[in-house]
Amino acid sequence: FGIVTSPGSTVLFTGKLMMLLLLYIREDAVVVRQPIYGLLFGNVLLFALAFVMRHHNLVAATPGLTPGRAADFAFLNEMGALMVWGTAILFFDCILMILLYERSRSWFRDRIFPRLALCGVLVLTFDQMAFFAGLHMLTGAGLDVLIGGWFAKMAAVALYTVLAGVYLVYFERPI
Repeated sequence: FGIVTSPGSTVLFTGKLMMLLLLYIREDAVVVRQPIYGLLFGNVLLFALAFVMRHHNLVAATPGLTPGRAADFAFLNEMGALMVWGTAILFFDCILMILLYERSRSWFRDRIFPRLALCGVLVLTFDQMAFFAGLHMLTGAGLDVLIGGWFAKMAAVALYTVLAGVYLVYFERPI
Protein backbone atom coordinates (compact mmCIF):
# COMPACT_ATOMS: atom_id res chain seq x y z
CA PHE A 1 0.00 0.00 0.00
CA GLY A 2 2.94 2.36 -0.25
CA ILE A 3 5.63 3.39 2.17
CA VAL A 4 5.06 3.88 5.89
CA THR A 5 7.51 6.60 6.83
CA SER A 6 7.56 6.03 10.56
CA PRO A 7 5.89 3.59 12.94
CA GLY A 8 5.97 6.42 15.48
CA SER A 9 3.76 8.60 13.32
CA THR A 10 1.45 5.68 12.76
CA VAL A 11 1.18 3.99 16.13
CA LEU A 12 2.26 6.61 18.65
CA PHE A 13 0.74 9.71 17.06
CA THR A 14 -2.58 7.99 16.34
CA GLY A 15 -2.64 6.63 19.87
CA LYS A 16 -1.84 10.07 21.27
CA LEU A 17 -4.76 11.68 19.44
CA MET A 18 -7.17 8.91 20.42
CA MET A 19 -5.96 9.15 24.04
CA LEU A 20 -6.65 12.89 24.02
CA LEU A 21 -10.14 12.20 22.69
CA LEU A 22 -10.68 9.60 25.41
CA LEU A 23 -9.52 12.11 28.02
CA TYR A 24 -11.94 14.68 26.61
CA ILE A 25 -14.81 12.19 26.72
CA ARG A 26 -14.03 11.07 30.25
CA GLU A 27 -13.16 14.47 31.71
CA ASP A 28 -13.78 17.73 29.87
CA ALA A 29 -12.19 20.41 27.72
CA VAL A 30 -10.46 22.08 30.67
CA VAL A 31 -8.61 18.87 31.58
CA VAL A 32 -7.66 17.92 28.00
CA ARG A 33 -6.14 21.36 27.39
CA GLN A 34 -3.31 20.57 29.81
CA PRO A 35 -1.73 17.71 27.83
CA ILE A 36 -2.37 19.50 24.55
CA TYR A 37 -0.50 22.57 25.78
CA GLY A 38 2.17 20.28 27.22
CA LEU A 39 2.69 18.61 23.83
CA LEU A 40 2.86 21.96 22.07
CA PHE A 41 5.26 23.40 24.65
CA GLY A 42 7.43 20.26 24.51
CA ASN A 43 7.66 20.44 20.73
CA VAL A 44 8.61 24.13 20.89
CA LEU A 45 11.30 23.37 23.49
CA LEU A 46 12.70 20.55 21.36
CA PHE A 47 12.83 22.87 18.37
CA ALA A 48 14.56 25.53 20.50
CA LEU A 49 17.10 22.97 21.72
CA ALA A 50 17.91 21.97 18.14
CA PHE A 51 18.22 25.64 17.19
CA VAL A 52 20.62 26.33 20.08
CA MET A 53 22.67 23.25 19.19
CA ARG A 54 22.87 24.39 15.57
CA HIS A 55 23.82 27.93 16.56
CA HIS A 56 26.41 26.71 19.08
CA ASN A 57 28.05 24.51 16.46
CA LEU A 58 28.26 27.40 13.98
CA VAL A 59 29.72 29.83 16.53
CA ALA A 60 32.07 27.55 18.46
CA ALA A 61 32.95 25.12 15.67
CA THR A 62 33.02 22.36 18.24
CA PRO A 63 34.06 18.88 17.22
CA GLY A 64 31.57 16.02 17.18
CA LEU A 65 30.83 13.88 20.19
CA THR A 66 33.01 11.10 18.86
CA PRO A 67 35.91 11.37 16.44
CA GLY A 68 34.78 11.21 12.85
CA ARG A 69 31.08 11.68 13.67
CA ALA A 70 29.41 15.07 13.53
CA ALA A 71 25.78 16.07 13.82
CA ASP A 72 23.88 16.00 10.53
CA PHE A 73 22.68 19.60 10.46
CA ALA A 74 21.03 19.34 7.06
CA PHE A 75 18.79 16.63 8.49
CA LEU A 76 18.26 18.68 11.66
CA ASN A 77 17.22 21.74 9.63
CA GLU A 78 14.78 19.66 7.61
CA MET A 79 13.31 17.99 10.71
CA GLY A 80 13.10 21.35 12.52
CA ALA A 81 10.86 22.74 9.81
CA LEU A 82 8.75 19.57 9.90
CA MET A 83 8.52 19.80 13.69
CA VAL A 84 7.15 23.35 13.49
CA TRP A 85 4.70 22.31 10.78
CA GLY A 86 3.67 19.16 12.68
CA THR A 87 3.15 21.13 15.90
CA ALA A 88 0.81 23.54 14.15
CA ILE A 89 -1.11 20.65 12.63
CA LEU A 90 -1.34 18.91 16.04
CA PHE A 91 -3.05 21.94 17.50
CA PHE A 92 -5.65 21.95 14.72
CA ASP A 93 -6.04 18.15 14.98
CA CYS A 94 -7.00 18.41 18.63
CA ILE A 95 -9.53 21.19 18.09
CA LEU A 96 -11.01 19.44 15.06
CA MET A 97 -11.29 16.13 16.89
CA ILE A 98 -13.20 17.61 19.82
CA LEU A 99 -15.53 19.59 17.55
CA LEU A 100 -16.21 16.52 15.39
CA TYR A 101 -16.88 14.35 18.42
CA GLU A 102 -19.43 16.83 19.75
CA ARG A 103 -21.04 17.29 16.33
CA SER A 104 -21.29 13.54 15.79
CA ARG A 105 -23.69 13.27 18.75
CA SER A 106 -26.49 14.57 16.53
CA TRP A 107 -25.69 11.92 13.90
CA PHE A 108 -24.97 8.85 16.03
CA ARG A 109 -26.58 9.74 19.39
CA ASP A 110 -24.77 7.82 22.15
CA ARG A 111 -23.26 5.08 19.97
CA ILE A 112 -19.65 5.46 20.94
CA PHE A 113 -17.93 3.23 18.36
CA PRO A 114 -19.08 5.10 15.23
CA ARG A 115 -18.36 8.44 16.88
CA LEU A 116 -14.81 7.42 17.80
CA ALA A 117 -14.20 5.91 14.37
CA LEU A 118 -15.53 8.95 12.51
CA CYS A 119 -13.40 11.35 14.55
CA GLY A 120 -10.30 9.24 14.17
CA VAL A 121 -10.69 8.68 10.44
CA LEU A 122 -11.47 12.29 9.54
CA VAL A 123 -8.89 13.91 11.81
CA LEU A 124 -6.08 11.53 10.85
CA THR A 125 -6.93 11.87 7.16
CA PHE A 126 -6.65 15.64 7.55
CA ASP A 127 -3.41 15.20 9.51
CA GLN A 128 -1.88 12.87 6.94
CA MET A 129 -2.71 15.18 4.05
CA ALA A 130 -1.50 18.31 5.84
CA PHE A 131 1.73 16.74 7.08
CA PHE A 132 2.40 15.20 3.67
CA ALA A 133 2.11 18.65 2.09
CA GLY A 134 4.97 19.89 4.27
CA LEU A 135 6.95 16.68 3.84
CA HIS A 136 6.57 16.86 0.08
CA MET A 137 7.70 20.48 -0.04
CA LEU A 138 10.75 19.87 2.13
CA THR A 139 11.88 16.44 0.95
CA GLY A 140 10.06 15.76 -2.30
CA ALA A 141 8.33 12.69 -0.84
CA GLY A 142 6.10 10.89 -3.33
CA LEU A 143 2.46 9.88 -3.21
CA ASP A 144 3.40 6.39 -2.03
CA VAL A 145 4.36 7.98 1.32
CA LEU A 146 0.96 9.70 1.55
CA ILE A 147 -0.96 6.54 0.69
CA GLY A 148 1.11 4.18 2.82
CA GLY A 149 0.95 6.46 5.85
CA TRP A 150 -2.79 6.93 5.43
CA PHE A 151 -3.46 3.17 5.26
CA ALA A 152 -1.30 2.59 8.32
CA LYS A 153 -3.06 5.33 10.28
CA MET A 154 -6.47 3.97 9.33
CA ALA A 155 -5.47 0.53 10.62
CA ALA A 156 -4.27 2.13 13.86
CA VAL A 157 -7.53 4.11 14.15
CA ALA A 158 -9.51 0.89 13.83
CA LEU A 159 -7.51 -0.72 16.63
CA TYR A 160 -7.67 2.31 18.93
CA THR A 161 -11.38 2.80 18.25
CA VAL A 162 -12.07 -0.75 19.40
CA LEU A 163 -9.83 -0.41 22.47
CA ALA A 164 -11.26 2.98 23.52
CA GLY A 165 -14.83 1.89 22.80
CA VAL A 166 -14.49 -1.31 24.82
CA TYR A 167 -12.98 0.66 27.67
CA LEU A 168 -15.77 3.26 27.66
CA VAL A 169 -18.61 0.78 27.27
CA TYR A 170 -17.49 -2.10 29.47
CA PHE A 171 -14.96 -0.84 32.00
CA GLU A 172 -15.57 2.81 32.71
CA ARG A 173 -18.20 3.54 35.31
CA PRO A 174 -20.38 6.57 34.59
CA ILE A 175 -20.00 9.33 37.15
